[in-house]
Amino acid sequence: DRITKFALLLEARLGELERATLHARMATPEGADLLEEGMRQAASSLSDERREYIASLIANGISGSDISDQESKHLLRVLGELNDVEIIWLRFYADAAIGGDEDFRQKHAAVLDTEPAYMGSPQSVHDKNSLAKSYKLHLARLGLLQERLAVDQKTKLLKIDNQGRTEIKGYTLSSLGRLMLRSIGLPDGIG
Repeated sequence: DRITKFALLLEARLGELERATLHARMATPEGADLLEEGMRQAASSLSDERREYIASLIANGISGSDISDQESKHLLRVLGELNDVEIIWLRFYADAAIGGDEDFRQKHAAVLDTEPAYMGSPQSVHDKNSLAKSYKLHLARLGLLQERLAVDQKTKLLKIDNQGRTEIKGYTLSSLGRLMLRSIGLPDGIG
């Protein structure tokens, strides 16, 4: 059932391509490998939204965009390392300015609305903050977000947190993050 839904989504995205062009691309080992990886991920995906992301990424790879089959497969592998909540956070950083994309923020408020955690905060608040921080760190480790480091205004040196690590002030979307968003059919904040 999941593969069938995925095939229909992919067919809809590839509808504009000539059949001969599509068959030629799929006849190459790289094109076939890209499609096989997409089908494997689609088979294990739990949501229609995830299958749409995979179909968009493959369609963009096959349709002769600026990236090769190998590069599309790399993006597909990176997408396979992300969960749906991390994709929401990644998309958030495409328009992270205050007041940016209110419709998106309201739709995903359960994920994006995290109240600050203080010593007296309930454990649930600490847990939600820890998870949000973990998602962002994972996106940064994959190169999809860039860390903005905190600088002491007096000394102009990087701030160190209470665990001896450089303090992270926030994140911005990286070029790879923008490419990922475009590849899976989400707005990348440019244009």
